[in-house]
Amino acid sequence: MNAIVSNSMAKKNYAQAVDVAIIRGLITVAVKIEGDAKLLAPVDTGRLAGSITYATKKKASGVESPATYSDGVSTPRDKWMAYVGTNVEYAADVEYGTRPHSINGPVKIRGVGWRYIKKHPGTKKQSFLRAAIDNNRHGALRDFKAEIHGGLKRGK
Repeated sequence: MNAIVSNSMAKKNYAQAVDVAIIRGLITVAVKIEGDAKLLAPVDTGRLAGSITYATKKKASGVESPATYSDGVSTPRDKWMAYVGTNVEYAADVEYGTRPHSINGPVKIRGVGWRYIKKHPGTKKQSFLRAAIDNNRHGALRDFKAEIHGGLKRGK
């Protein structure tokens, strides 16, 4: 009877070790993508770069997701998922650019001051988040595998 209980406990410990290893792998990858996105984000006031963070559903061995509800980066529904993003309302306009559009009000132009502009020429995309993902695509898989391998060794 003790052998059955012992075997059951070992399986449970191993499953927990695998779970923690996956979460740690996700966090490792998310932190690298977050760091690159902050470096690649265009800087005017620094608000956009400073707002970039990651979120995971679970914490792993004391490593907790830094995102809070007020950050606007939602918590993933799946426990084995990580989000990297920002809550800054203009982030999508920076990432994807904008088409020419009308503005119905005064606009502050750097170095000029407040002016009334009827037509805005649009902005070019400055892909900081997608570029960060692309920059980490190969290294992320390597890092994730290393965390899983280490977790499996710890779970034995």
